[in-house]
Amino acid sequence: MRDLKWHIDLGCFHSELFLENAVVKMVSELVHRCDKKWSATGDDVEYCMLLLLTHQDSKPLFMGYAQPFTPAANVDSQVLLVGAAPRPSPTIKSSQWAKDRIKYQARLKAPVLEAILYDPDGGDIYEGLLTNFYVITRDDSNRVAVMTAPRGTVLEGTSCWMVEQVCDKLGIQFIRKHPSIRDADVWEGAFITSALRTCHSVSVIHLDDASRTVVRLPTDQHVLDRMRNELLQSLHSFSTQI
Repeated sequence: MRDLKWHIDLGCFHSELFLENAVVKMVSELVHRCDKKWSATGDDVEYCMLLLLTHQDSKPLFMGYAQPFTPAANVDSQVLLVGAAPRPSPTIKSSQWAKDRIKYQARLKAPVLEAILYDPDGGDIYEGLLTNFYVITRDDSNRVAVMTAPRGTVLEGTSCWMVEQVCDKLGIQFIRKHPSIRDADVWEGAFITSALRTCHSVSVIHLDDASRTVVRLPTDQHVLDRMRNELLQSLHSFSTQI
């Protein structure tokens, strides 16, 4: 893990060229620091980076974070459904959400990997704290389909867009509709995605309510394995050599 930050005069932010040069400078410095730590063997290493423009003491502040990108092995994951309303302004990556989700993260106990927001009354499933949630099901013609929340109701991110592209490539219908936990008995599987976790299958869903219901999902990975392999290939195709 490597962090980097420096203060910059506010007037400089009126210049697009300055911003572009500042980003290039920060990325280059992060890569240099990371290479010194993680590329001692000479092997190529991919990094996941986060750049943030914020302020401190009435001054603008650039912050950068980087770590090696290693897609997690596909293990059967457990998730916790927590009753909650959809996020305000769900399509915006808000710093307030980073604070609001702490109360849900506190409920996670091993081996549960992620908390998923859902409507406890109607059963509709929205999204995870850091992930998007999908189910493998059947469409009206009994063909394999992948279902996830409608556009505009969750923060999708690049991984959601890639899932849709992979479904199109594999001939799998991509349905934009809230999955309902009430339909779990007909699901053929479920998975979560994010930029860091790539694609994790979900084998167990815990309901965080009085019933403490545990839903166990099918573990046949045929469709999910195909999607995961395609997602990893797509992810590498979008990687940028620096």
